[in-house]
Amino acid sequence: MKSRFFLISLIFFIIACDQIGGEGSDEGNIIRDKEGKIVSGTVKQYTPGKVLKAIRNVKDYKLDGKSTLFHNDGKTVKSEIFYKMGKKEGEAKSYYSDGTLYRVFHYKNDKLEGEQTKYRQNGQARSIAYYRDGEPNNQLKEYLTNGSLKKKYPKIVVESIDKTLLTGEYIVRVRMSDRSKNVTYYLGQLDKDGFVSSEAIFMGKRSNGILDIKYTVFPGQYLVEKLELIAKVKTFQNNYYLTTKTYNVAFENRVQ
Repeated sequence: MKSRFFLISLIFFIIACDQIGGEGSDEGNIIRDKEGKIVSGTVKQYTPGKVLKAIRNVKDYKLDGKSTLFHNDGKTVKSEIFYKMGKKEGEAKSYYSDGTLYRVFHYKNDKLEGEQTKYRQNGQARSIAYYRDGEPNNQLKEYLTNGSLKKKYPKIVVESIDKTLLTGEYIVRVRMSDRSKNVTYYLGQLDKDGFVSSEAIFMGKRSNGILDIKYTVFPGQYLVEKLELIAKVKTFQNNYYLTTKTYNVAFENRVQ
């Protein structure tokens, strides 16, 4: 529960970091335009209680260079993010309130890129994920508190629903074995690096975790199709897990 609160707080702080200026800012070497907007300089932002909250660098009206956020004590670093003309670029680090490293992420053009690592407060790796252009591949590694690799993840479950007598529809229902919610589905394959291929068809993010693929099969018709399913599921550790399943559809709507 504590780690979830930390993550929510961190996300809120990063969003706040993207907003240049604001109440409680130290003018320092700031250059403003005629309208008072910050053009460039180092911005120090404080809480109403005069506690240092963030130090950000601005160039041509945009975040550029290192941005540092602090925990409530105003001294312990909460996160360090590098920007290039308003977009996250390069290595970013976040820390627990005691100063120990929480995660190391990498960005390219404002999107996650490459290895992303999270740590427990005792220094043990919590998870390692790999991203390309903001999307994960299927090489996620999550570790249990004893240091062992987590091996059990939900699988894709498929069932067929025959409604041809009532509506003329034959439904292939897809869900996760643990009935996960907010699952993103694709039809297609993973590429050689384990990412969703560019040819895959996006089937949407399902809030109830269920994807229904519907076919209209008239009397006397025969349906044969191979479905290559991909599911992207958020784990308990707030990572994304990719899993796949091939399902062969074969159905005949026989004339009564």
